[in-house]
Amino acid sequence: MVINAITGGSGPSANANPGTQLGSPYNSPLTIGSIRGISCAVNMHEWVVPVGTLVSGVTFSSPYGALPVYSTGVPGIGIAMVAADNNQSFGSIPRVTYSVGPGTYFIGVKTIVYVVLTAPLNAGSYTIPAQNVAQICASTSGTTNTKDNCAYLSIGAVTVTSTYASCTIQPASVNQTVALPRVLVSNFSGVGSRPSTSAAFHIAINCPAKITLKATMTDANNPGNTGSTLTLTPGSSASGVGIQIYYNGSDTPLSLGPDSAAAGNRNQFLVGGGSSAPATNFTLPFEAKYVQTGLSIVPGSVGSLATITFSYQ
Repeated sequence: MVINAITGGSGPSANANPGTQLGSPYNSPLTIGSIRGISCAVNMHEWVVPVGTLVSGVTFSSPYGALPVYSTGVPGIGIAMVAADNNQSFGSIPRVTYSVGPGTYFIGVKTIVYVVLTAPLNAGSYTIPAQNVAQICASTSGTTNTKDNCAYLSIGAVTVTSTYASCTIQPASVNQTVALPRVLVSNFSGVGSRPSTSAAFHIAINCPAKITLKATMTDANNPGNTGSTLTLTPGSSASGVGIQIYYNGSDTPLSLGPDSAAAGNRNQFLVGGGSSAPATNFTLPFEAKYVQTGLSIVPGSVGSLATITFSYQ
């Protein structure tokens, strides 16, 4: 069986709902040779019944209809199956796949086994151990499986890889240079004063569904800075002034935080989204403004460097 990488995440994840197929199915037909040559003095019915525990509230939508899903022993991952006698059409199990009169018969079964998401997965690797997934039984009853002669249908170990869903920053938003207009010393009136001069810029980021997007602005020259004024770059010749970043039309500058995507990072702010949000293209509007930081200002060039770290929660 081939299992491709799937998308998962912490909390509501996988950008996928319970009942989503993971990877490609086990696709036979597969003949169970251990119950060939059954001799019955009465009518014989071929039953295929699941071994695992039914997962409540989860079904898998297959080409053969909605299928129940059964536990694999791995939280968040189950299986669904269809089966049939080799000469019949597929259908959901448990079911009677074939019925014949008294005699000696070679019986077999063809199956398709689907691996199905049953709950959100954290990022990581999950191994479904080799296990029996169904019984194929010869029964003397078509209404109750009398299990007169049975064999197991087994699957080998399967590895499923789950990765965090990811947003994509648009290329034009990466490594931006924001040019603030020239300003006169006389435009400042004291520590904390801010001339009306500003420079607008934006960051465009596209996110898949079910993502809560948060962000932290960091002072690249002083990553431990948790204030609201960026440190001047070594090449700046002015002093007594700094640069602040404003977000989404706010009158209050952003507070800076560590360069970390961890949930709850200091001064992390909400961009948007949520556990039920559709795929969204965000455009984050910012403004850069001067601020007086010293009692006196020495004219010259001013530069700062900031980074923004997004957290997909």
